[in-house]
Amino acid sequence: IENKISEEYPNEKIFDHRKTVVDLVVTKINSEEYQVKFNFKSHKSEMNYDWNVNMESEKITSNNSEGKHIIELVNYYD
Repeated sequence: IENKISEEYPNEKIFDHRKTVVDLVVTKINSEEYQVKFNFKSHKSEMNYDWNVNMESEKITSNNSEGKHIIELVNYYD
């Protein structure tokens, strides 16, 4: 995610900008699974990532295309 933000804002201190908002919400789905939503909003654009994390199996699945892309990047670099 850090790389994606750096690509979008190469010469900006985006986290110092007053319109930048980062939101992280973790919701318990059941005894084994959580939903994790990470939203980044700036003066230019918005990025939203949505995953389900199974604590027992340690499996992470995406609920949107942005989240899927991050999982694919992580799996590629592993």
